[in-house]
Amino acid sequence: MKDPSKYGVVVAKTDGEIEKFVEKPTTFVSDKINAGLYLFNTSMIDRIPLRPCSIEREIFPQMASEQHLY
Repeated sequence: MKDPSKYGVVVAKTDGEIEKFVEKPTTFVSDKINAGLYLFNTSMIDRIPLRPCSIEREIFPQMASEQHLY
């Protein structure tokens, strides 16, 4: 995106590993936004709590910190 400031932005390494997500950044961190289709192993289901939650805000950041997200 030319102007990703309206979106959640993905910061990734050159090999595609996602380092972090930045929600609606005020300064430039990346031009890649978090959008599209997700493909998960079935083990991903175990990460989702039995309550309303945001995968993008709760699950993905944890997976990125564990180096499990590409």
